[in-house]
Amino acid sequence: MDSDLAEAVGLARPGGVIVSQVYASGPAQEAGLRKGDVIISVDGETVHDLEAFQFRVATGELGGSSEVEVWRERDVASLSFPLVEAPEDPPRNETLLLERHPLAGATVANLSPALAEELDLPGTWAGVIVTKIGRGSVANRLRFRAGDILLAVNGREFERVEELMGLLSRPSRDWTITFSRGGRVRTAEFNG
Repeated sequence: MDSDLAEAVGLARPGGVIVSQVYASGPAQEAGLRKGDVIISVDGETVHDLEAFQFRVATGELGGSSEVEVWRERDVASLSFPLVEAPEDPPRNETLLLERHPLAGATVANLSPALAEELDLPGTWAGVIVTKIGRGSVANRLRFRAGDILLAVNGREFERVEELMGLLSRPSRDWTITFSRGGRVRTAEFNG
């Protein structure tokens, strides 16, 4: 939180962490945390930046709870939420893609908060991610990478591995694959 953003939300000085997204049905949402809240302390300790927030939460005991103060609508609110493991919902369904298409040889999985935490992808909780690329595979030769988040095939969006497999099973000579890499959306076209 820089000084301009702090001033915009009514804080006297910069500090804290602004919430940009809350996982639906997760413990933070159930405790009342909302998009736009600014987390200013955890368990009585001031939070100056994202690293301080992550440290405070990570050092809490699973099964316990944390008391969080947030700046919301120019006032301080206190919230208590349980410290639980990140949910694996949907199940990852890790799958090696075969057949004849540009992603052949890639292993993909459904993203969930648990997998995103494992892969250190904060705030990325949905979609299909490439977890591995087989050496010498079609996907490897076409320069797909582990960590690519797949968004669409031939203009059709999907959210789960099963949907992706359905799209890839349709015969096609030309393929257009849209994916996100490092936060940038890219589209690659391949002719059969």
